Amino acid sequence: MKLSMHSNAEEGLLLIGFDDEGREKLLGDIERTIAQQDHEFDILDTELSPDDPRGGNWKPNDFYNISWNSDENAPLHVDDSVYISGGKTALMDLYNRIRLLPADCKELELAAVHCETAKQKKQRLIGKLLLLLLLNAAIAFALLLGSLMHAIRHCEGWESPAFWHYIVTYVMFFAAISQPLWLLAEVLPANRLRKFCFNLSGLLLLPGLLIAAPVYLCDSDIIGIDSYALRVPLALLFLVAACCVFFYLRKRVRNNGIIERGSQLKIASRT
Repeated sequence: MKLSMHSNAEEGLLLIGFDDEGREKLLGDIERTIAQQDHEFDILDTELSPDDPRGGNWKPNDFYNISWNSDENAPLHVDDSVYISGGKTALMDLYNRIRLLPADCKELELAAVHCETAKQKKQRLIGKLLLLLLLNAAIAFALLLGSLMHAIRHCEGWESPAFWHYIVTYVMFFAAISQPLWLLAEVLPANRLRKFCFNLSGLLLLPGLLIAAPVYLCDSDIIGIDSYALRVPLALLFLVAACCVFFYLRKRVRNNGIIERGSQLKIASRT
């Protein structure tokens, strides 16, 4: 049986070599990793044959460790040690890629992700979440302020305010307090719960943003904005925000659906 792995640190590549038996061994290890949600470990042959074309920057690896990531949609991660890890989707992709190679193909090249690259990706993810947190806080504050302005102008002190004034006030209020749903959906793995959170967030948030536009146009004098030269752009800002949020959430829901269907197809193809 032949199963070997070579790393090229300068190019950031991992080269896997195998014969038919080695391919089945590697496929079995990946399959057990997915089924048991654990890891598979093996020692590799590090001796190069005289006619082996690899050399120079290519260094043989002593072992491999295929690991399961609890986040089903974690991308495939390969380092020089060599650890191969990923979520269910990534490992299933790798499994199918190896299984569907032509019979005469005895090598597979993967991009090796170094620790520094992984650290940068993590920092970008944290930065994105912080940006979303600030955006959600700003939206929540603006909606709560709009709800308060409308309540003061049309509900507070009136004996029998029109019922629709209460609707306007509470639509903005519930849109403001729904912000944690959006943040929760961003950190959840792609599944039906994530899709539900995105959809519910949109159903609560979008009406609040749309209603906030006329409220700020008509009632913002309460907070000292008397000029319509300022009120009109402020109202338009809420309409633009509603459009941006709609298309962003729509894209996130669609991406979630693609990942779910892709996982189902891969499982079906394996069985």
